[in-house]
Amino acid sequence: MLILESMFAEADHIVLVVTHLQANFCKHCFLFLQTFQDQGISNYLVCYLRIIAAGYLQKNADFYLPFLNGYADMKDFCSRVSVRDLHT
Repeated sequence: MLILESMFAEADHIVLVVTHLQANFCKHCFLFLQTFQDQGISNYLVCYLRIIAAGYLQKNADFYLPFLNGYADMKDFCSRVSVRDLHT
């Protein structure tokens, strides 16, 4: 649970940074690049987006399941792809 809370806190931080940068993009181009080139923030963002994508795919599994060859169901696909990709 602590990991999810940490991810949500980091995601909230990223949303605040993006909102601030949108309002002042010309002034803060360097800050924008510096923020998203930080490996920790990039990793959190990728992980957060994977969770969102996995949830979306599972919610709409009937539509996307025909595109998945070799997987029993959408949960199987999401768990195998996420774990395999994170360890490579």
